[in-house]
Amino acid sequence: MLVVQGPVLSRLAGRLAPRTLFSLGMAGLACAQLTFARGDASLLFAGALLFAAGNGIAWPTFQARTADAASEEEQGAVQGAVTSAGAVGSIAGLTLGGIAYPWLGGGLFVVAASVFVVVLLAAPALFRRPSAD
Repeated sequence: MLVVQGPVLSRLAGRLAPRTLFSLGMAGLACAQLTFARGDASLLFAGALLFAAGNGIAWPTFQARTADAASEEEQGAVQGAVTSAGAVGSIAGLTLGGIAYPWLGGGLFVVAASVFVVVLLAAPALFRRPSAD
């Protein structure tokens, strides 16, 4: 993620619209989950790379979008809320995933991929502002 959020994202941000970047990240995250669902150890490294790249592109792009949506006076509160929501989402997701895994096994990763695809499909609504495209 360090490499992606540094030189890779800065190069892509100059060439692609935020919605496209976010969609690319979500697609990477969905593909990563599908590689994890296979349960194939040889795909684990590829899935980890896809996950790091997808998260490294999507999360900063989403944070920038939320910052753009807030006024200057609200920046700190909005960024704090986004960071807090991300932390709560991580805790809840990992906890629920740990509970569901015994029942769903690798299918849990298909569910996760489906969630990322839903968010990917919602990207046009999330990045509706003309200046974001």
